[in-house]
Order: sequence, then C-alpha cells, then structure tokens
Amino acid sequence: MAGPDEDFLAAREAYQKGQFERLDALAPALADHPLAAYVRYWQLSSRLKQYGETQIRAFIEREGDSLLAQRLHAEWLKSLAQQGQWEAFERESAGSSADDAELACYRLQNRLVRNDPDVGADAR
Repeated sequence: MAGPDEDFLAAREAYQKGQFERLDALAPALADHPLAAYVRYWQLSSRLKQYGETQIRAFIEREGDSLLAQRLHAEWLKSLAQQGQWEAFERESAGSSADDAELACYRLQNRLVRNDPDVGADAR
C-alpha cells in the first residue's frame, strides 16, 4: 500500500502523462496532503473547459496570491480568450496584473473586438 507521498508522486505523474482519470482517482486520498493544492490545480488546469467558473474561482479565492492561483487565473483567461468569451475575459482580466505577453495580446484583441479606436496605436 502506497503512502501519501507516493500517492502525490503518482498523481503528478498521472498529470504529466495526461492520465486524468487516474489523477481524479488519487485526488481524494490527497485532500489532507500538504501539497493538495497542486493536485487540485492539476485537475483544474488540465480541463479548464470542463470545469465551471464557480470551481475555478473557488480555487483562486482559496489559494489567494499563491503562484498556483496566479497560474490558474492566467490559464483560465487564455482559455476564455481562445473560446472568444470576451465578456468573461474582460470581467476576469480586470483584476489581473499578470505580466504575460500572450495575455497582453489577448487584451489587445479584446479591445479590437470592442472597436476601441486606440487599440492600433497602443499595440504599436
């Protein structure tokens, strides 16, 4: 029988290999593990389109200013932009200060969609 640390390493390996059913199966046993936030992050980030806004927000709020919360928020914003969900993107990116070139491009694209007359000059 594997211990919690072995289960955590198995969960990380499942995430890395895209074995998300295995990751989900291991997650409940790791709920009290000191690194449980990583397991939940792996679950959410691997399937952003499947998880709802409520679950993603709950993780971000629970984890506060942690690196994991910041990463998930940035990944979620990118996913929203890629899906053309500009209203949600704009609403959610308002509080983001992530210094990410891809997000900066999506912000400009969002302004373009809104017919912002200054977007061309700002993009340059």
